[in-house]
Amino acid sequence: MEMKGRRVLITGGNGFLGGAFAAFLRKKAVPYVLYDRKDPEDIPSDITEVVHFAGLTPYSKTKKGTVHDDLYHAANVEETKKLLKVLEKHTAIKRLVHIGSAAEYGVGPKPFLETSREKPVNVYGQSKVAQTALIKEFAKKHRIKTQTLRIFNVMGFPKQSSPGLTGRPTLFEALFEQFGPAFTGEIKIGSKRDVRDLVALEDIMQAIFAALETKKGGRYEIINIGSGRGTTLGDMVKIFGSLVNKEYTITEGSKTFTCSIANVAKAKRLLGWEATTTLEEGVRALLGNKKRVLIVGAGVAGEMLVKEIKKENRTDILVLGFVDDDKKKQGKLISGFKVLGTVNDLPDIIEEKSIEQVLVSTPSIGKEMVNQVTSLLPVHVSIKVLPSVSSIILGKVDFSYVRDIDPSDLVGRPLIKTEQERISQKAKGKTFLVTGGAGSIGSEIVRQLYDSKAKCVIILDSWEEGIFNMLEALRAIKDADRPLLKAYIGNIRDRERVEEILKNHRVDVIVHAAAYKHVPLMEENSDEAYKTNYLGTKNVLDLAQKYDIADFVLVSTDKAVNPSSVMGSSKRKAELLVQEFAQKNPGKRFCAVRFGNVLNSSGSVLPIFLRQIRAHSAVTITHADMTRYFMSIPEAVSLVLLSWIIAKNGQILLLDMGEPIKILDFAINLIRIHGLEPYIDIPITITGIRPGEKIHEELTYDKNKLRKSIVPRIYIAEEIPTVSKVSKERMRVKEKSI
Repeated sequence: MEMKGRRVLITGGNGFLGGAFAAFLRKKAVPYVLYDRKDPEDIPSDITEVVHFAGLTPYSKTKKGTVHDDLYHAANVEETKKLLKVLEKHTAIKRLVHIGSAAEYGVGPKPFLETSREKPVNVYGQSKVAQTALIKEFAKKHRIKTQTLRIFNVMGFPKQSSPGLTGRPTLFEALFEQFGPAFTGEIKIGSKRDVRDLVALEDIMQAIFAALETKKGGRYEIINIGSGRGTTLGDMVKIFGSLVNKEYTITEGSKTFTCSIANVAKAKRLLGWEATTTLEEGVRALLGNKKRVLIVGAGVAGEMLVKEIKKENRTDILVLGFVDDDKKKQGKLISGFKVLGTVNDLPDIIEEKSIEQVLVSTPSIGKEMVNQVTSLLPVHVSIKVLPSVSSIILGKVDFSYVRDIDPSDLVGRPLIKTEQERISQKAKGKTFLVTGGAGSIGSEIVRQLYDSKAKCVIILDSWEEGIFNMLEALRAIKDADRPLLKAYIGNIRDRERVEEILKNHRVDVIVHAAAYKHVPLMEENSDEAYKTNYLGTKNVLDLAQKYDIADFVLVSTDKAVNPSSVMGSSKRKAELLVQEFAQKNPGKRFCAVRFGNVLNSSGSVLPIFLRQIRAHSAVTITHADMTRYFMSIPEAVSLVLLSWIIAKNGQILLLDMGEPIKILDFAINLIRIHGLEPYIDIPITITGIRPGEKIHEELTYDKNKLRKSIVPRIYIAEEIPTVSKVSKERMRVKEKSI
């Protein structure tokens, strides 16, 4: 039929099939209008075709509950009479397609021909037979080409257009509900031997449109729309169970069984149509609306997560099972979901089960697990994690706690209990000066002190914008009993400016984070490194001594150990300077805290790699074997503040950095968690070691002298030496740096 001047009237456009066909016509740019039974006369005069869906089914949703017998006759017969009476006035109508039902045949042992004698087994089927008779009579009387399409079982779900509506669930709804989040392990059905002919919604839409288009057949035809294939209810359950990967038992409610299959030869001959979607494909497509999830870790967190999914009745998530390296758990059911294998089996399981997302429920066991999972995932599979074991302890395992994988997961270590309360109590009533307070480390020190019971936190930095942004963020926190915040623009190389601050405030503790840290850049600006990292530190120490400040904490670096760079040498000289002042001030606590790289600090590899990956440019690495020690900024700072609490005068403390991370491996996994393939989507380029860099960093001069402190992850690297030893090493470091 030509598109020009065409307009379709859809009755029952708010129902499941009618609404789906309206959407189908929109995609094809075919003009249509929806019939309003409350205003039946309001039908445009230019209607050329009618598709009649209107009526009630056993699955129709009503506010009073399941449809009663008398409503079938009223909706399917009497309302159709009203419609046909209105349509008589519209002479432009050339085609009428009526949507009938397989219920008009009842049930039988053989596929139904359109000529089969109607023997409906219920009132609904009887009302549809009467409705079809009205359509046939109308077609003959008005000489309109008409088809009644008897639709067999639909793969899909009737839509509830309004809240508060109820109705009997369809076969698909019942199975989806039982295999969904409310899965108990028991599937209740009528009889496993019941046979049904199921046809996909998209196939039905194509059949209806073909009926509007065809020129074949007589003035009135009845045409079966089904797959022509019968599937037992028992086999349907097997397909569902296989695709959702759940083990179950079947409870039958009936010993008798029924059969309903379409003979579809006429549909092929007159419409040129046949169903193309198998039941398994249809179920898989419907499940495609759900994210197919595999959980790594069948422990407490994984089990709690599954229970939360069931509790929340999540319709967007389909859990397919677990993987876990515990041999005792293999093949077992955890809250109804099977442990399918170990972590190393991920590639095969993902392919077999069409997994779209992997959820790591046990990130707290360490970076090794996260890195292993990341390395095994295909590019198209996303990965998410639970944040920490603390969420399990607090009983807060739900999908609001699930987050995207973070680069820190690739280098993280098992979570330890942060002694924030201990820091808060020790800081109570004290005034802190944080130099470099707008930098990566300094700003986190300020944040953590702002969460403590300190009296005042003073920020000193030359970076105006950084201070402004931090003050805006902190002052937006409206909690009571926060420390007073004071901010000063200034440089530690300006002795008078630092002294001005110390004159105005009775400072108890100086946390000295101000420094130049970029190794290659400082090689080209050695004088500036010396002025800030050494002379600037000397200024602050001199004034700390002058103004009788009790505690001084230098934030140092692993690059101060056997330094190969100007930056490392200047920081080692600063460490020795702290020890020298400690000797001169035996009643004070002047100490240094040494640690390696922190993630996401300015100039570190992480923001550089992220910028390169997001730009789809090559990730640059200086040496294939290069390693570095990493920890997150919040973890490093909390340990720095704990070091301040436990340090003795003149000590250099060392934070436990875990095992060194190979930069190449870190880059590869970082690319993968962005859903990209290393060397294919993102090149990796080796650029060569830069001036001042080492392939491997060191944490201490003498491992044999390393001692544990009273706080986990904090070690004592050096005690206060004699004056002569300090002087000799200062000379040696000075000579190496010249």
